[in-house]
Amino acid sequence: MLDFIVSTLKDWGLFGLLLSLSIEASSLPFPGGLVVLAYGYILKASAITSLGIALLAGGVYTLFSYIPYVIGYKLEGKLKKLV
Repeated sequence: MLDFIVSTLKDWGLFGLLLSLSIEASSLPFPGGLVVLAYGYILKASAITSLGIALLAGGVYTLFSYIPYVIGYKLEGKLKKLV
């Protein structure tokens, strides 16, 4: 089972990392921290490449974290009426 997960993560590459970060940032229940740690082991990137991946991953995480923010912003008035 573990071999299947590791081989799937290797096949997906950087796209899989960014996809897992987007799922985690959108507040869906997902073990994103474990996936990011696994990718840190799998990708074995140089220092400069790691910096680029970190900047890209931070941007994706920030972008997708606006999803729960916008949902909360849109529902704020409706929830105050219920209380």
